[in-house]
Amino acid sequence: MHTTILETERLLLRPFRETDLQELFECCQNPNLGNNAGWEPHKNIEDSKEVLHTVFMGNEGVFAIILKEDNSLVGSIGIITDPKRENTRTRMLGYWLKECHWGKGMASEATRTILDYGFNVLGLHLISANCYPHNTRSRLLLERNGFVYEGILHEAEMTYDGHVYDHLCFYQKKERVPMDQKDLTMISANRVRTEQPTKSQKDIPLSDILPERRYNDLADTNRTNK
Repeated sequence: MHTTILETERLLLRPFRETDLQELFECCQNPNLGNNAGWEPHKNIEDSKEVLHTVFMGNEGVFAIILKEDNSLVGSIGIITDPKRENTRTRMLGYWLKECHWGKGMASEATRTILDYGFNVLGLHLISANCYPHNTRSRLLLERNGFVYEGILHEAEMTYDGHVYDHLCFYQKKERVPMDQKDLTMISANRVRTEQPTKSQKDIPLSDILPERRYNDLADTNRTNK
């Protein structure tokens, strides 16, 4: 188990402890959380105990997210081995957050800190991330924090309940590569498929699809190149 502790304005990222068990169970029994992350909601505290030991305490790259205000466990974040990349200088980002704290910017706060740790302390060259097509919150979080969409891995996972899901695949390099028109087109096409299946890609303007900052950056680049 690692001993690294990271800190943000509101959060403490630290290794999981045995004393986190009860709060972990309270978080992970929520079906809305498990269904977005791909694991079965915990039925009892024994489920949580096994996960605590094998996944959270047993992995060097995983951190508990602690709200400094009341010292409560509100989620987890980590950068672990990417099974799709045979390269020791890459890791895969994973995270979850207690539902009552969704929409408060905490996941982004933790993500920015873990990216800085990965690139500038661990010396990683690339950090990847995946999410399900229906997990809009996760996808938007990745885009807001500089991840580039690289494609769909079809039928990537069968979950505990027998459902088969694609993975939307993202990456971020230490030296960020600006999004070009090809990247934007892929994001546009994906959102048409997952959010607005009755519309074609050309019916949705880029300004409706992209975060405002990225759309403005592209518009400025196009004006300069004319």
